[in-house]
Amino acid sequence: MKGTGLFPRAGVIAVLVLAAAGLLLGGCGKKEWPSPRGEKDRFTWDSVRASRDKSCLIIRAELEGAAQNLQQVELRLETSDDLCPGCPFTPQSRTVYSMDDPSLNRQGSSVVIIQCPVDPDSAVRFRLNGINIFEQIPGTLSETVELEARNATQTGP
Repeated sequence: MKGTGLFPRAGVIAVLVLAAAGLLLGGCGKKEWPSPRGEKDRFTWDSVRASRDKSCLIIRAELEGAAQNLQQVELRLETSDDLCPGCPFTPQSRTVYSMDDPSLNRQGSSVVIIQCPVDPDSAVRFRLNGINIFEQIPGTLSETVELEARNATQTGP
């Protein structure tokens, strides 16, 4: 009869060990920052246009999609004597604007950037790169925008 006294004690110990293991394993798991939900967290540049004001470039852009996820805007700027449509885009400078930068104004899906100085006698080509709050989502590039030099003369037939 000594064996029957041990069985209940071993059963209780086994139940306690299994319960402790369940509690410990329940606390384990992959913990990470929120991840993007695919297309729902992406945005694109719907339109980008620019004008000049003396030695400043005024860029107006509209975002489409999850505009609230825009964290920064990178301006990739190329200047030259003349425009070269069809030439490879080779920016000479890059400027990153955070949402609290005084040169960037954002209201909803509209973004306005004032880049100074830009030589008014230079032709300008630029692209915007929108940086998403989710690092897993790559930057979103705009189309290349071109502006003639202020004193550009047009030749025609």
